[in-house]
Amino acid sequence: MKKILISTLCLLSLSTITIKAQQAIAVLHHEGKATVYTSAQFNNAFEAAVDGDTIFLSEGVISNTEDLTISKKISVIGAGMGTYIAKNVKITAAPESAHVLKNVDIGGSLNIEAIPNQTLISQCRIGNELFLGNTHEYPTIVDRCYIKQLYLNSNPINVVNSKIELVLGQSSPSQATITNCNIQKMNNENGSGWSYTLEATYTNCLINDFYNYEGTYSNNTTFINCLIHGDESQPTISNTLRRNCWYVDSTFMDTDLEATISLASYTGTDGTVIGCNGGAAPYTLTPSVPRVTNQTISVDNTQKTLNVTLTIGN
Repeated sequence: MKKILISTLCLLSLSTITIKAQQAIAVLHHEGKATVYTSAQFNNAFEAAVDGDTIFLSEGVISNTEDLTISKKISVIGAGMGTYIAKNVKITAAPESAHVLKNVDIGGSLNIEAIPNQTLISQCRIGNELFLGNTHEYPTIVDRCYIKQLYLNSNPINVVNSKIELVLGQSSPSQATITNCNIQKMNNENGSGWSYTLEATYTNCLINDFYNYEGTYSNNTTFINCLIHGDESQPTISNTLRRNCWYVDSTFMDTDLEATISLASYTGTDGTVIGCNGGAAPYTLTPSVPRVTNQTISVDNTQKTLNVTLTIGN
């Protein structure tokens, strides 16, 4: 471990600051220069950012009165599950933009309304729903995330190595691929008595429960190398396409999906254990970068500088 004294906070080739049990701060990284924004100035960081910039978020709570909107071609990187965004998050940038959202805990929903050529959501916890609005030409990539509710619609999305509590359909066929995931429940009823599609390709997944409304799932729903709780002939999946699947009688997951599952005897097409803990990039919400384990911040009003002392460890 080592101590570093940084006056202008040119810290963040790293992507973490630790400020526990208080409001988070934002560090805007632009062309090698870092600018710190306090919790009261939080929105200013996003207003000042331009395409290509990165905003690093410290541990702490982000509780703006409005939803957090990402409308530029920027990366937003938190410090892990200690970075808690209490509101909804929206990505609303124009076409030809790329977005990265990593290492944050979102208390509300994540709504991707842009038409980007790439959106990467990685190592995030989404406490409500993940929904893709408008029309997307290129797929959204969701990697090693915990998702409370995943809505499938006609927009392409690739979900890998993630834990999903509930998969819900929409009225239009989806272009989804879901790989090496743990799924607690799939539901083709929207809550208002309408039967919706859950069309997708599920590969190397653990699927615990199905709820079926009026009939069977679409025959465009495909399961490959999946472990399924239930009988192969049950009406909920009898109309689907299945290849190399296993069926078990007992529930094999906790309801909240937070527990680690060990099923070493079930291997998928990549030769690893199926489910999010055995894929090519096993599930974790812990950032794979050095972490700031302790810090102090002071303001020198005379010199108009912000002095930061950081203790850095793995």
